[in-house]
Formats: sequence, structure tokens, C-alpha cells
Amino acid sequence: MKKFILIIICLGVLVSILIGLFASGSNIQEEWGTIIVGENVPVPQEGTLNSGSNLDDYFSGSIKNVSEEYYNEYVNACIDMGYTVDSEKNGLSYDAFDADGNKISLSYISGDMHIIIQVPEVLSEFVWPTTGIATEIPVPTSNLCKVTSDTSKSFGVIVGNTTIESYNEYVKSCMEKGFDIDYIKNEENYFAKNSGGFRLNVTYVGCNRIEILIQTPKENDVIQDAEVTSIEEETYTDVLREEFKTAMDSYEEFMCEYVDFMKEYQENPDDMSLLVAYADYMKDYAEFVEDFEKWDDEEMNAAETAYYIDVQARVNKKLLEIAE
Repeated sequence: MKKFILIIICLGVLVSILIGLFASGSNIQEEWGTIIVGENVPVPQEGTLNSGSNLDDYFSGSIKNVSEEYYNEYVNACIDMGYTVDSEKNGLSYDAFDADGNKISLSYISGDMHIIIQVPEVLSEFVWPTTGIATEIPVPTSNLCKVTSDTSKSFGVIVGNTTIESYNEYVKSCMEKGFDIDYIKNEENYFAKNSGGFRLNVTYVGCNRIEILIQTPKENDVIQDAEVTSIEEETYTDVLREEFKTAMDSYEEFMCEYVDFMKEYQENPDDMSLLVAYADYMKDYAEFVEDFEKWDDEEMNAAETAYYIDVQARVNKKLLEIAE
């Protein structure tokens, strides 16, 4: 799943109204040497390093005080280095893998270039289980895997050597095996239940890898006969953690307010009174980032992943109303 920085890139328009760049004299080339996975990407030549997570297989941080021109130069440098696999460019954001499965996520927000580097899981030959809940789903065509969860209640695995076409074929085989109840399907993610209440999530993560997670039914995971008032309640409320749903709903509500604000600003760009609302928006923004980052470090279950996708689709549709 994409990291949060790619979701909030649209807020850069609002931030850039007031925030200016400030100078710093640090040597980023020397500081970049402290990044454990830094050798997998081009060394930045400008700006100030602001490191967040710096792990053996993951880095997230930002390069402060760089121009949009340099951001584009850095994107091109990553492309020249081989980050072209399953690439996705959307405005001032860029995601791609290299041939070894390393992933880079870049975005540019109000003078800062945000960087996420992810090193792939090491896969090995794996014999599919003949007992347990893994037997509820089809065996993938590839045996190059890494198990991420193996309990009596869940089985998760990353599978390599699986193209997007193979992903679609696997989803089809899952549907044929009965995982077609309350399903949600898009180009890279599939969520469904079977008649026994087992919950399945299949995701194409890129670079010929998929993630599969199957979970046993929850005790209260029963479709009620009572009339429901929305698709979200009918499909999700019996399996979502309440705090997760609250965070997602708050995100959607905030983004709708943001769109309304930007509409008003676009109609009256010289109205200084609109800037009075800026402080309130930034306060809400900071609180939302803090809440969302808690989820960024915690694994979402299949239903939560599906709900996240659904909410983001509605938000993206809303953002089209202010697209230039």
C-alpha cells in the first residue's frame, strides 16, 4: 500500500500559499552516507536532510529547501538509475521499482522533496501448506514466497514471479473457488469473503509480487437481515476496528472541507480574509497527520485495506473538482 505522503500531496497547494523556503548550510552528500539504504538511489545534491525512519530495509524522510526544478531533475536521475518498473507519475509524485525490486516514492510539497526507499523482502522456494486455512485458497503458480503470517486465524504470504496478468488470473481462480461475496476489486487489489465467512485480500504490490492474506471469520462477522443505510455499513462495519474507521472518516471529511476551501480560494485569490482560515486548517492537518501515521506503522487487515481504497477513491473523485 502507498505511504501516506502520497495521499496528502494535494495539500501542497494550500501550504505553498504562505510557507517560504529557508536556507541551510549542511552538507547533504556527507549526511546521506548515514542512510542505510541510501546507496540504492541517487545521492541528493541540494537541500537539507531531514531523516525520519532509517532502517535496514526502509527509509523515509525529506530533503528540505529544494526547487521544483531540482525535484524533477532528481526524478530523472532515479529513472536513469533504473527506477522504471511499474512506474506511476501523478503531478508532483513519482513511484517506481528497479529491476531488483527496490522501490522509491517521491513527492514535492512546498519546497520539500519527500523520499521513501523500500528494500524488497527476500523470497525463497516454499511448499504450500496442506493443512490450515491456507488450504481455503488456490495455490499460486509461483513457489517463490515469504510467509508473513501463519497462525490458526490468519495466513499471509508474499509471492514473487507474479505479473499483473498472473495476479488477475489468481483473483479469477479465487472467485471460482467461492471468494466472491461482498467483493471489492480494482486493478491492484481484491477483497472478498466466501460462504464460510473467511476473508481474503490479494494485492499486486508491484515488480511482479503479490501479497495474499486470508483470515478466519470473526465471531460477529455475520451479515444481518436488517436494512442498512449505506454500502460502507453493510460491507465493513462488522469487521473494521472502530478507531480505524474513525481515522479514515476524519480524513475524508477533512479533504472535503479542503476542496471547499480551495474552490473559494480559486474564485477569490486576492481575498486576504481567506488566509485567516489557514491556521485552523494547519492545526487540523497536523492532528490528522499524527493520527494517520499511527496506522502507517500498523498492519491493516483485509477489510480495512478495502475500506481505505474505497475512501481514497471517493476523495480522489472529490479532488477532481479543483483540478486545474
